[in-house]
Amino acid sequence: MKVLTAILWVNRKRAGKDYRIVIVALLLPVFIMFLVGTVFGGQQRSPVGLVTNTPNNFSNRVQYLMNSNPQLAIRYYPSKAALEDNLLRGRIVAGLIIPDNAMVDLKKNQTINLDLIAPAGQADSYVARAQIIATVEAVSTEFSAAKLVSLNNEGLYSTALNKARGITNLVLKKYDSQKSSAPNPYDYTTPSNLVLFVFLMLLGASSTIVEMKQLNIFTRMLATPAKPFLIVLSMLLGLFSLAFGQSIMLIFVGKFLFKVSFGSPVALVSLLVVLSITAASAGVLLGTFAKSPDQAIAMGTVIGISMGMLGGCMWPLDIVGPIMKTIGHFVPQAWAMDAFINLIYNKSSIGGILTDLIVLLGFALLLTVLASFRLRKTVVSK
Repeated sequence: MKVLTAILWVNRKRAGKDYRIVIVALLLPVFIMFLVGTVFGGQQRSPVGLVTNTPNNFSNRVQYLMNSNPQLAIRYYPSKAALEDNLLRGRIVAGLIIPDNAMVDLKKNQTINLDLIAPAGQADSYVARAQIIATVEAVSTEFSAAKLVSLNNEGLYSTALNKARGITNLVLKKYDSQKSSAPNPYDYTTPSNLVLFVFLMLLGASSTIVEMKQLNIFTRMLATPAKPFLIVLSMLLGLFSLAFGQSIMLIFVGKFLFKVSFGSPVALVSLLVVLSITAASAGVLLGTFAKSPDQAIAMGTVIGISMGMLGGCMWPLDIVGPIMKTIGHFVPQAWAMDAFINLIYNKSSIGGILTDLIVLLGFALLLTVLASFRLRKTVVSK
């Protein structure tokens, strides 16, 4: 234990002098968490134009529902020409023109010819167009339901219309009450960057092993009472403590700065332990193959980012096809992300992520065996 403790202490001192570890372990992931969560996480209101010069029950109801939609920001225009001008200038993403005779046509049981303008090929325009269509259909359904009740002599038209609107308003209120429990924009970017940068840092830290080989430090270690297996164990434990410490710091940042709820503490700690073992073994394994510290950092960066992309650290695997999703699960990052998603979004206990933990543990054991074999061979050869 004295020998193991001494090696770990020396390695910790050497790592503490490397400013790159601080940047990659904490500063960079926190900055990216904040940037991605702030810029892409929050809901953005799509600016849409509305032309309605003759107030009536139909146009007033459409305006009310559009203003109640949290995804739309309404801008009023006096004419179709003014709306189209702003659409071409990119000030709005879609526009709706309600004709002056809307209520007249409605009373005559005629189709209301609304003019909906939305440029093709723009994602915001598609979303706004869908929201506007849904709004118009909701209003049309209210009037149609009220008219059907009146024609069947089952009640007054005005009473039925108010009841139909009441149902729509209840849906709106239910939606508003659920907005407070909407997903935190940092719920995904926090664990994804944690997984990404734990592997990036550990793969980059493999340069330490290369430096030790070049400086013949392993040879000097063998001149002490240290046995080869103790040297191998110290390297693994050293990188494990680095990965676990980084994970704990990022969890605290996510919890107290970004208000992310990670669920069960027991399940979370179990996940972090297995994840750290996997990353540490991968770092040691890479260090036995690299020929120079610069090569280790370059290889670690490419491998870490590539595996992060495949494993869902850049984007959710739910948005990719089934083939890519299957391929993504050939890397440990995907299983770690699945576990974090279950903990954060599904509030799962350790039983809910047991499969992910078992697979991650399989990765950890395989990489540990390979890394130990390769490193022991390297140490003995020195």
